[in-house]
Amino acid sequence: MTFTVVLEPKIGPHAPDLYRADRYAGGVDGWEAVGEEQVEAYRRDGFLVVRGGFTIEEMETANRELREMQLSEDPQCDSVYYEGTIRDELNRDSQEDLPEVPRETGYALGDITDQLPNLPPETRARYVRKLMGFVQHHPPLDAIA
Repeated sequence: MTFTVVLEPKIGPHAPDLYRADRYAGGVDGWEAVGEEQVEAYRRDGFLVVRGGFTIEEMETANRELREMQLSEDPQCDSVYYEGTIRDELNRDSQEDLPEVPRETGYALGDITDQLPNLPPETRARYVRKLMGFVQHHPPLDAIA
């Protein structure tokens, strides 16, 4: 399967309070409690907490599937995004150091290629930030999508 690999740019540390919570998210207990009010809250806030929405087994299976994708030479997805700090492992600071493979440059996303970073799978997996376009190939993830 062909997929896109994105090496994001290195960025500085974030502000210490960036992820500080200033309120409790609330939420509902189970999918049956989701009504129009919750749908509107989701549209407004971009998220909705559904406690007990999935079983422990579903979550464990999904986590295992994601971990296998992170370690795989062929993750069966459309794209894999790596944090910019992976460049330290690759001794690569900029796009000029990328291997000669078909790629696009100049995007704010970072450097785009079609090859996984040449690192041991366990090392490479630590830097995966995002996987995209995978539910059609991974039933446990499709089940909770």
